[in-house]
Amino acid sequence: MPSKSLHIQISPDAHALERRAASELRQYVRQLFGFTPSVSEVRRKAGRTIVLGTGESSPGPGRKTRLGKEGYAIRCDDGTSLEICGGSPIAVLWAAYELIEQWGVTFLVQGDVMPEPGTLGPFHLPQLNVVRRPVFEQRTFRIINDMLNSGILWSLNDHEKLFDQLVKLRFNTVIAATYPHQPWWHWSFRGVERTQVDLVYGFRHVIHKRSIGRDVIGRLGHYTNPDFQGAETYSERLAAGQRLMHGIIAAAHQRGLKFIMAHNFNYFPDEFQQHLARWSKKHRIPKSIMAAERYSTLGLHADTGNSEVGHLMTPLNPVYVEMVESWLTAVLETYPEIDSVLLSPAEFPPNAGGIGVCWKQLSRRHKLEPEFSLDKIKAAAAGHKVGGQPGRSVREALGAVATVRLLDLVLNEHQVVQRINPDMKVYASLMSDALLGVIPHIFDSARFEFLRVGDYTTSSVASSMDRLACARESGMSFHVTTTINDDNVGFLPQFNFSALHTTVRAMRRHGAKGYFFRQFDISEYEPMMRYLVDAAWDSRLTPRKSSERLVEKICGPASVDPMMKAFRALEKLAPQFDFVIGTGFMMPRMTLKFWEDWPYVVDYFPVWEKLIDSLGKIEPHIEAALQLSAPRGKQFVGDLLAFVRFGGLFMQTAILIRQARLRYDAAEELKTSAGRGGKFDVTAHNDEMRQSARLLASAVDRLEAATAIWAGSVRDQTDIGSLVGLNAYGLDWLRGKADEIRIYGEHWGFEI
Repeated sequence: MPSKSLHIQISPDAHALERRAASELRQYVRQLFGFTPSVSEVRRKAGRTIVLGTGESSPGPGRKTRLGKEGYAIRCDDGTSLEICGGSPIAVLWAAYELIEQWGVTFLVQGDVMPEPGTLGPFHLPQLNVVRRPVFEQRTFRIINDMLNSGILWSLNDHEKLFDQLVKLRFNTVIAATYPHQPWWHWSFRGVERTQVDLVYGFRHVIHKRSIGRDVIGRLGHYTNPDFQGAETYSERLAAGQRLMHGIIAAAHQRGLKFIMAHNFNYFPDEFQQHLARWSKKHRIPKSIMAAERYSTLGLHADTGNSEVGHLMTPLNPVYVEMVESWLTAVLETYPEIDSVLLSPAEFPPNAGGIGVCWKQLSRRHKLEPEFSLDKIKAAAAGHKVGGQPGRSVREALGAVATVRLLDLVLNEHQVVQRINPDMKVYASLMSDALLGVIPHIFDSARFEFLRVGDYTTSSVASSMDRLACARESGMSFHVTTTINDDNVGFLPQFNFSALHTTVRAMRRHGAKGYFFRQFDISEYEPMMRYLVDAAWDSRLTPRKSSERLVEKICGPASVDPMMKAFRALEKLAPQFDFVIGTGFMMPRMTLKFWEDWPYVVDYFPVWEKLIDSLGKIEPHIEAALQLSAPRGKQFVGDLLAFVRFGGLFMQTAILIRQARLRYDAAEELKTSAGRGGKFDVTAHNDEMRQSARLLASAVDRLEAATAIWAGSVRDQTDIGSLVGLNAYGLDWLRGKADEIRIYGEHWGFEI
């Protein structure tokens, strides 16, 4: 039998995804083995053949097995005929990709790793007899989001490439995390029109000739999503946003991915929020038992915590309820093609008035007491931790009572979603776990599913998973947010495999339906993501086995041992990286906070020093793996080495900035003491200022080196976003401050 021959048979009524499976098999065979298989709807009597389809379109190895919609079977006993049967068209496509992996291809979120040329030998059909069913029915990947180091800068073309990889990794859903300042839909309410939208909170990110990695970034001037280039006015940005979002939804559907729109349903653009007090004047709102949030500003959101109107943001205020429903309607009418909507509340709950009344209304409508009570909820919340801030868990629980009552009004009483799209499934989330047991008593499990958030870091989510024990017997579908890396810890290494494993085991134990990825940086975390991908189909899998298998496939067996030593060492550092939360937060005050009186810097200082030393000891393991790696894996290993070196240099930068500030403060104290009548030591003052300037110059050197390392390992738009932030939020401020202190140390007190 000729080695370069293969026929792929599909059914005459094959679904588009089944035809895509045949096309993908054809393409990879051509790329790997140098010939192009034939594809037709007629079976050949001789020669190697692949027959693929669903049980209806082309009965195959699954015809006697109940596969379910997510399952598939592959059978090849004699090396000449291989049959693929899927419980649905998308499952057929997943099976085709598993077959392609048998030929030595490794699928990553970033792209494919192909086998070394000349290592495959002649074409063959692998002998397989497998049936696959997922452990978790829903596997969701998050896109869009808000910060530079998220998916907000990804173009439609970037999303299409990403979705290609997600299907290969057997995801079945994507969720677009959206924010009120973003340009996805127009809204008008009570005569007020929306007038301002932007990406990344409206922050400006100017790339100039001193920016490091500008050749990677690709252009000078304000950096934004490539599909928004040149969009300056409200109407231009809105048009660009809707064009992008509709395109993303279509691209997901073309690949068999379901699409969920995540909507901050009780958090409004500023041009509407500022009118809430005036619109609510005639309504008497009970006082709040919660203190108002402290004032803060985040770009286009002037009052991020709703400090001025938070007490009016209660389901007892008809105007507020009307706003919520109108805001949601704008989403659903702009994007009727979405499969589902996730209603998520503001990250920090407003101090809604009348929490006790809200609870009484819920309890009366759904007969919650005596099993549940407001006092029991508060007591449960007091034993929880959220975000590490004292008292936040109780505040989140009280806010959740108002949120659940609001959802009860919007979804159950007013049926806003059902009126617009009767078949749409609704998801909702809360930061508080104190109401997990209450949720199934309030919402219809046929139309409503709940996403458990839990907390921010991977370890904090894992440590509280037993709160989900109520899920299995509730009759409602619960999902879990699985944090791959947290934006608050930021771009420091977060390889907490064991915490992810704890979360996955608890999900199985408590009957969770699926997971929602929570990630910011992507390319740096392929091993973490791969564990979750594989664990969704193999209940016996451990992170160690998953990582060993991944490294061996990409780099070869010789690299496995040193890479596993590096992963284990990085995991031991995870609690310390969690402790220095905020260090790598990708926001405009990224390096400025180390100079100012950031409250955590004193406690972080010794931990940074220990982490720098520990990362230095990990580098030799990765260097050894790089030396031993097959050519195809050197980028994979090299990127990890770059990530570790970057982390050490950034923490060195933070330490140097803080040391410079201490020297500056010492110089200023000498002046202050002289002003109180003491003798002024000008020599000591000038020495302190020179030391401060030298330390800041060293900090600039470290951050420039760190940024150059990052620029050398950019793999996607998220990496580019981080590179932009390191320049705009980091180096631009730091260079300016270093120049300021140097000049001040050289010339002060002498003016004309």
